[in-house]
Amino acid sequence: IFTDRNLYTLVDDLYYELKGKVITEEAGEIDDAAIGNSSAGKVESAGAAVTGIDFVLQNRLVETGFSSVKDFKKYIKDYIAKIVTNIKDHNPDRVEIFKKKVNVKMAEIIKTFSDWKFFMVESMDAEALHVLVKEDGKTAIGLVWKDGVKEEK
Repeated sequence: IFTDRNLYTLVDDLYYELKGKVITEEAGEIDDAAIGNSSAGKVESAGAAVTGIDFVLQNRLVETGFSSVKDFKKYIKDYIAKIVTNIKDHNPDRVEIFKKKVNVKMAEIIKTFSDWKFFMVESMDAEALHVLVKEDGKTAIGLVWKDGVKEEK
């Protein structure tokens, strides 16, 4: 998800904010830019159109819903606890700063819970990356916790 193709910024040393847009692609359409071809052309095949957020479609993220704020709070509490454990293991001086900042951001998210959509990797692995998304029909903002990202080389 963190590629040259997707715009993102680190906010408050807490989370990455992905900037996206709502796009429509034909099923089976392959953007050459996605496979490193600088021509940025598209190869099309017959099929139904798919509309969605660009970084969601590109990474085959799957929407997962929470039926209530209570369900979300339970999930996020467990997820944040795993992140805190990881921070303790790799950067213990950051734990208190992270906890303070994440509590403030979570309060904002819970306050606007109905405005958010939640996505996870195609495998539906609860341990893997989750992306929180707000969109207005044209543009989208994705949120990914900095300390929940594992760099791949």
